[in-house]
Amino acid sequence: MTDYSHYNTFAAEPDPEQLRRLERECLSLKNYDPVTGLPHLPLFLCQAERAAVECSRRERPLGAIALSFDSIHATGALYGLDGGNLLRAIVRQLRSCLRAEHFFARVGNKFLVLLPSLDAARTAALARRFVDGGMELEVDGMRTIVAACAGAATIESWSDDVKRDVRAIMDQALAALHASWRRGAGLATTHTPELGRRLRRQGAIELELPHAARRQQLYVLYQPIVAPHTQQIVAVEALTRWQHPELGIVSPAEFIPIVERASMSAEFDQWVFEHALEDFKAMRRVANLDLHVNVCPTSLEAVDAVETRLEAIDEAGVPRSAVTLELTETVQAERFDVMEANVQRLRAAGVRVAIDDLGCGYNSLQFFARMPVDLVKIDRSLLARGDGNEIFVLLAGVLETCGRLGIEAVFEGIETEEQHRLAIECAVQYAQGYHYAVPLPAAHVLPLLAKPGCDSRAVSNTPA
Repeated sequence: MTDYSHYNTFAAEPDPEQLRRLERECLSLKNYDPVTGLPHLPLFLCQAERAAVECSRRERPLGAIALSFDSIHATGALYGLDGGNLLRAIVRQLRSCLRAEHFFARVGNKFLVLLPSLDAARTAALARRFVDGGMELEVDGMRTIVAACAGAATIESWSDDVKRDVRAIMDQALAALHASWRRGAGLATTHTPELGRRLRRQGAIELELPHAARRQQLYVLYQPIVAPHTQQIVAVEALTRWQHPELGIVSPAEFIPIVERASMSAEFDQWVFEHALEDFKAMRRVANLDLHVNVCPTSLEAVDAVETRLEAIDEAGVPRSAVTLELTETVQAERFDVMEANVQRLRAAGVRVAIDDLGCGYNSLQFFARMPVDLVKIDRSLLARGDGNEIFVLLAGVLETCGRLGIEAVFEGIETEEQHRLAIECAVQYAQGYHYAVPLPAAHVLPLLAKPGCDSRAVSNTPA
């Protein structure tokens, strides 16, 4: 039988000093971030509440800044830097910009800074100082710059519930930080009541959007595309709209970016495509025209992206050559080679492909140069640049390039008679805009198409 008498681990008297040291370590881990030494959120909130009570008692403002740094770990890997050292360098840089009475904490990948007695203008100025030009750091003997975004908020009048006030100001700073990142790195945003309302609406849109189609809140309108010289309708573009019972009309500018950020593009695009084809069947029975449907490039990265669209077109019984997919450029395709191959397959199968909004969006010129397409839609912003002669030279150059590549073009956003005459003068093949027709329900387009020549001038320019 084995003798365990010499093992006294459990029988030994505990060392009081060792217990006290362990207690201190546990308390430190509970209250402080071991990497940066900054307070964890619970301790920070206690400090913030004490500072808020003092500011409230003395009727002074309280500022808050939320900071986030772009790809700290990626930056460390790029320069061969230790991530912990990089974080500690950021903390040192922040401390150098703050007074003794200011304090801050690390919360996940963000930093929260509380600024007793700092008013709105000075808080906003400090937030801009943190992000302008990025934060230059010296880490492990190397100099690097880390891009940052900031959100600022201030309390200048206090309620009876100081704890609620201080938590509200931190939430506002974080919300403003979120708004900054949506706009791009290197920005600082100050929270305002209007920003708060906008962010609450965006949050509601994000919650409701996944259910919009099932609840039959989405619908499709069609805007004619015409030949400028005759104003004869040659195609219609399908445009999705959303009518929510509480949010009201939600514009595409509000919900399309959410569709793309939430990786809903493939499902959303397919829903629009199938509904547009169903309406287009009736249009083709009365007029020989084409259908344009927007598609996010990322939704063409799916394995079955080509097959599902070809099957939908064939089931609708319309010619593949009558369908044009317009590639939007609001997001970058992560697998460009896959998307490009699928575009080639679609074109080989007879479907036409266009680049939408040429002149804006993600790397539009590079996208135009790399992507094999049949048509480009020239963004309305190009029509508004410079005087008449400058616009003509610019547009004529774009059209000449398109002509050499065998690509047709559409001028978007034609809203005035002057722009209509410019389209004729430039000899662009097609044009689109409120000058010719507003987006209309399919039921309103059908009688228009039945008229001889499909003249868009018969359209009532009352927005639908």
